[in-house]
Amino acid sequence: MLFPYKQFTINTSYSTTEVICELSQVIQSRQSIQTNAEVRKHFVGNINKESFKIVRNIFYLNSFIPTIKGVVEATNRGANIKIAMTGNPCVLLAITAAFSFLPFFLMIMFAEANVTTLYLLIGVLGGGSVGYFFYIVLLGLNMNIDKKYLQQILPVKTS
Repeated sequence: MLFPYKQFTINTSYSTTEVICELSQVIQSRQSIQTNAEVRKHFVGNINKESFKIVRNIFYLNSFIPTIKGVVEATNRGANIKIAMTGNPCVLLAITAAFSFLPFFLMIMFAEANVTTLYLLIGVLGGGSVGYFFYIVLLGLNMNIDKKYLQQILPVKTS
C-alpha cells in the first residue's frame, strides 16, 4: 500500500438511472472561473451513464482531498455503487521529500562534530516516514468526510 486508497460499495434500492440523477444534482463540470457561488455544487468532475470521477469542490486549497472514482452497476434489487478513493501521488512525493530533507538540513546546519552517513540516512528515512504518516492521516480524514457525504445522498438499501 504505497499509494493509499479506500474502496467501498454502497448498495441502494435506487435504479442506476436514479443513482446517476442523484449524483448529477451534486456534481458540476470543471470550470476555470467560478462565476456564482450559489450554483456551486458539492463535487466537481465528470459523470456518465455508469461511472463518475469527482473531487470535492472547495473554496480553499487542500492538497489532501481524494479523487473519487465510482462505477454504478445494476442489480435485481437496485444498484451497487463501487467507489475507490485515492490521493494525489505528487502530493505524497512532495510531502515525503520535504519531511525527508528537513532532518538532513538541520543536521548539517547544527552539527558541531562530523555527521556520519548513518546518522544522515536515519534522519532522512525517519523524516520521510513522518511525512508519509502525516499524508496518510490527513488523506484518511478527508476520505471519511467524502464517504459520509456520499452515503447521505445515496441512501443504503433497507431490506
